[in-house]
Parts: sequence; C-alpha cells; structure tokens
Amino acid sequence: MGRFVAETRRISLGPARSGVPEVAARVRQGVWSLGAQLLGARRGGVYERRLSDERTLEPFASLVRAFETAPQHLTTTITGGGLSPLVRIATQEIGERQGEVIVCVHGVFTDRTMWRYLAGAMAEQGRNVLLIDLPGCGDSDKPRPTRRNRALYAPGALARRVLAALRSHLRTRKDSPRVRLVAHSLGGAVVIRMFAAAALRQEFADVLERVDSMLLLAPLDVAVNKENPDLTRLRRVSNIKIWSARGLGTLRENLASALLSGCGPDAPVMRREADHKLRVLTHTPSRLAMQAMLHQAVPHEKGRPRWDKIEPIVAGYSHVSPRTLIVWGECDEVLPVSMGYKLAAQLPKAKLVTLPRCGHSLVLEQPREVARLAERFLCERTGDKPQPAAEAILV
Repeated sequence: MGRFVAETRRISLGPARSGVPEVAARVRQGVWSLGAQLLGARRGGVYERRLSDERTLEPFASLVRAFETAPQHLTTTITGGGLSPLVRIATQEIGERQGEVIVCVHGVFTDRTMWRYLAGAMAEQGRNVLLIDLPGCGDSDKPRPTRRNRALYAPGALARRVLAALRSHLRTRKDSPRVRLVAHSLGGAVVIRMFAAAALRQEFADVLERVDSMLLLAPLDVAVNKENPDLTRLRRVSNIKIWSARGLGTLRENLASALLSGCGPDAPVMRREADHKLRVLTHTPSRLAMQAMLHQAVPHEKGRPRWDKIEPIVAGYSHVSPRTLIVWGECDEVLPVSMGYKLAAQLPKAKLVTLPRCGHSLVLEQPREVARLAERFLCERTGDKPQPAAEAILV
C-alpha cells in the first residue's frame, strides 16, 4: 500500500453542546448477545425505568460538565493515497493546545464520545486530549464494506488511518509534543498493531517515536482459539431483523436489557449509550461498518482462527516498545481477564491492573477509578502531581 497522505480541515466549535458466581451469571448475557435478543419479547419499561441520565448522576454529571466546558475543536483529516481509498477521519481536540497529546482510540459499536468522562477529567488537569473516530464511526466516513474492500476495517488498516490522522494533527503543532496512547477493546488491537506491524513502524516512524506510553483498557488480543458466539450473532444481524424488531417495539427495550446485563453489578447504564447504539443499528452504513470490524478483528476462516496469519502478528508484540498499563474488569465476559494476563506477559513493558465488579466498558462503568489510574500512570514518567481541581473529580 502506498504512503498515506492527509489533508486536514479544522473547525472551531468552542464548548460542546451537547458473590462472583452471581456477578458472572449476570454479565454472561452481555451486551454482545444483542443479536440473539433483538426479536425477543418486549420487556416493558426497561428503557425508561432502569437506564440513567448522566446529567443527574455523579460522578458522571461533573465529568460531562468538565468535558463540555473545555476548549475543543473538531477536525476532518482526509487519509489515503496510493492504492487506498480516501477516507475522512474526524478528530476532536479537547483542552488547551499545550504539552503532550493524549490520543484516545475507541472500540467497536461506539465512537469518540465514549471518552467524554475521561476527557473531562483530563481537561480539568490541563491536559491536551485528541479523540479519534475510527472509519465507519461517529463523524468519520463510512465506506460500505464489500468483498473487495472489507479489509478497510481490519485492525492494521484502522491503525494506518489513525496514524495518518495523528501525523496530520502533530504537524499543526508549533512545538514537538510527546504522545500518550489510550485505547479500549478493538481500539487496543489497533494501537498494538501500530508497533507490531513492521510496515507501520517504518511508514510512521516519525509519529511512533514520539509515543512515550500506552494505557490499554481490555484490549483485544488476536490470538484467540475460537469466535465469541455472541459477537458472531451481532455480526450477522440483518436489516430485516433490525427493522422488524423496531416495528414490533422490541428493539429499544431489548437493547436496554442487553446493556444492563453486560455491565458490572454496580454500574449504571446511561440512556445516552443506549440511544447511540440504537442509532448505529438503525443506520445501515454504521451497522455494516461495525459488523465489518467484528468480521475483521481476528483473522479467521469458517469460524476457525487463521494461525498462519495470527502468529506473525503475535510475534510482532515484541516490538511494542512503550511503557504499557493494561486495565481489565474482573467481570468482563466479552473479553476474559485471562487475555489481559497473557498480553501483560507478551508485551515487553506491560503491567496489568484489574478492577473488581467491573465489566468490559470500564471507562463508562467506573470513570473515576479509570481516570485515577490514568493520571497516576501519566505522572509516573513526568513526576507531575494532579491539579487540585482534578482531585476534586477523581477522588
């Protein structure tokens, strides 16, 4: 693939508008069992009665306010070149343009807004945060996946787009800031691939040499023995099933039930998250992109892993040079915590921290604890201390 070029358009927005067995049994259904639940019986009132409003529940409300009042800009970067199609990538810069850049990469079935709590806490500390929409998500382009271009949504291809957008952003800075990478789930696989793939290390050496550390929240490891059946069902949900469930009035209720089943036992589920996932499911380009990401996440053929492709990727883990903190929810049954222990042993400078009573969506379930861990990790290298205003949020 030819060298990427990027053209950037910057738009100033100002402030935004906007017991263990029992636990395991609850989580087991998971948000990812949505594909099997879409046509289930209506569960009256779940959406209205059990989902929460982030603006009325702490600590979420204060973190959202910090996020919305921080200076921010939305940028569109055109990535592509050579044999690759042009795709516009949306990035949102939060906080003052000074010091190091904290780059956040989301996972599947979401977009950059999943980072709003963490970005709010970091903005309070005076940090500069860059939220990136992966292709097919949020305000980025959503190329329709076909047999010929489905690899556009593979982790390696996504990593190339993110690096191209990041390079474009760094070139707009008058200084030469250092970079910290933060990623969740599939986004973790994308970030790991940046260093594990020799072609990316060579093409984007100027960007990767600036990366000091990585914070990975339940990152996907491609070395899995079999497909997750719930992910497989979600990947195969069709327009007919979506619209039939919507017409019957079951889609919203069963989506809410799936989200509630998939989180830790004490975690609220925000109505905003359910609304976002509902939009993804009912917007065909977004749903097809999400399903293509699931299909391409792990090299496989007919439900079996392609070890001839997986093993070279895993061999590249030895090239992941930055300091790495891996954080995992102990109740995560989307990606088991055993994957975290394995990755921590494989990545050269990694350590693992687990969060009790937390599921897969750590930054949405326990934003205070994730923000506290992130700040401590960031300060390990610099010797900085959290600002008093931030401690009011984090403690």
